[in-house]
Order: sequence, then structure tokens, then C-alpha cells
Amino acid sequence: MQLVPIILGLVVIVLAALVIRSMLGGKPSTQGIELEVDEGSKLKVAAHVDVYFGQVLPEVADRVRTAIADAVASQVGVEVSSVDVYVVGIQFAE
Repeated sequence: MQLVPIILGLVVIVLAALVIRSMLGGKPSTQGIELEVDEGSKLKVAAHVDVYFGQVLPEVADRVRTAIADAVASQVGVEVSSVDVYVVGIQFAE
């Protein structure tokens, strides 16, 4: 078992969770974030998110995709090949 890839993966998952939380609000959670390494040693990230009612889903997905890829590249130094954003729920304002 190599410890460095495991730690790197955890750092990327936590970073992605922080990016999503800062953009969409909610509790900090690493649930709903998946990582995979492709053949070229680039990361594939999948983020499952809830959005607030009335938000334009393609715009939210694009902002989340860009923010995660930029944060991982600048703070971890790993290239991200793709970020797939799945909207799994709609939140209604109280």
C-alpha cells in the first residue's frame, strides 16, 4: 500500500468538499465526492450536490466543475481530466 496516493486522494476530496460548501452552502461533508485516476495519472472527480430551488442547473454545474478543477490544480498541483457534477437534490429556502 502506498501512503502518498491515499493522502493525496484525501486532500483532494476535502478540498472539493470545501469548494462545494463555499459555493452552495450546507454542512461540510466529503460524502458524494468520488475520485478516480485515469491512465494518464490525471484525476477524475465526481461531485454529487444539492442545489437551491430556482438556480440554473447547467450554470451551477459549470461553476462547481471549474472551481474544483482550479482549486485542485493550484493547491495540490495535480491535473484534473474531468469533473462530473451530479445534481441529486433540490433544497427549498425556509
